[in-house]
Amino acid sequence: MITAEYVKKYVNNWEGRHDSWVAQYLSKILNTDKKTMSGIRTELKEKVFDDWRVGLAFFIDRTTYQSRSDKVNIKTATYLFKKIINLPEKFCGDAIDAMLMEIKSDKTSGRVTHIRERADIERLEAVCKYLESTSEKNFTKIVLSIPTEIELWKFLDQFPFVSKNKTAPFYMKFISWLFELNIEPITIDRHVINSLISHGISIGNGRKDAAKAIMEISNKLSIPAVNIETALYEDSWLKSNNDFFK
Repeated sequence: MITAEYVKKYVNNWEGRHDSWVAQYLSKILNTDKKTMSGIRTELKEKVFDDWRVGLAFFIDRTTYQSRSDKVNIKTATYLFKKIINLPEKFCGDAIDAMLMEIKSDKTSGRVTHIRERADIERLEAVCKYLESTSEKNFTKIVLSIPTEIELWKFLDQFPFVSKNKTAPFYMKFISWLFELNIEPITIDRHVINSLISHGISIGNGRKDAAKAIMEISNKLSIPAVNIETALYEDSWLKSNNDFFK
């Protein structure tokens, strides 16, 4: 049975599986002594909201993961994160242009081989160009100000390799976790569907019925839908990985 306790248990598991990422990568890059996912939550929330560099870097970081090994993705995300957060505290177009030129030079010279010209450089360049054209420079604040989910996905879809069908959901999953957003389920995969089936919930039409079921559970428990989705995913993921992380 899917209860509030069930959701809490498996969301905590999901957080715990990201502790090594925080300890080995995120805490160092943000210069904090917090070493766990739950421990860094408040500080990370404040930083992505208050510092335009961290807001942009976190978006680029969470949308870097596409069709490559985690080791290469982490390496690329770390490189880009450091480049962005070392920009001036005050938004400066000239500094951004210089950063982009340096990244392109690193790529063409072969100094940095793991950066992709399109999926990484083109994506970063497009977001920077957008920020240069807006009065609000903090990407997180822009995302949080979008009034409807339809408009949100349309907004994210304008950036190369970021659409709802690619990596935008991974970014929004973390933003939803940080700011406790109650948006509709966004990363329904076989693990989520398997968990729903194991709880006796009919999903004849696949993702559509799964999303509907999750929203109904969310409303019943008064828990954000993304939390329900995460718990369902984690339950199945742990079982398919021999409960190693339990």
